[in-house]
Amino acid sequence: MQLGMELVDANGRGWIVRSVTRVGRAESLLKSLLSILLFAKLQSRIEHELDALEPLSLDEVKARACAMLEAFPEDYGQYDYSDNVLAPLLAEVRRAKDIASLPELLGLDSFKAY
Repeated sequence: MQLGMELVDANGRGWIVRSVTRVGRAESLLKSLLSILLFAKLQSRIEHELDALEPLSLDEVKARACAMLEAFPEDYGQYDYSDNVLAPLLAEVRRAKDIASLPELLGLDSFKAY
């Protein structure tokens, strides 16, 4: 699922995921067992092999974020084109002053370092 995914940091530097390897459990054995029992999910620690991409400008990142919202509105709060929430969110993304503010606006996942 992550193969081909592009990652962009707050400075516009980008990478593409070329491979993903499971390297162990993300939690202790006890927490892993509880996670499996309660949520039927095992959290894994993974390593990515990344290739660097050309840096992106703020405008390029905002354009990609807006295209993502328009293409997959259901992934961002069940919005659709008739909903009056998607248009203001798109406007907020377009007004963003920096890349670092976009994850909070979009509710994007962040990666936890272990």
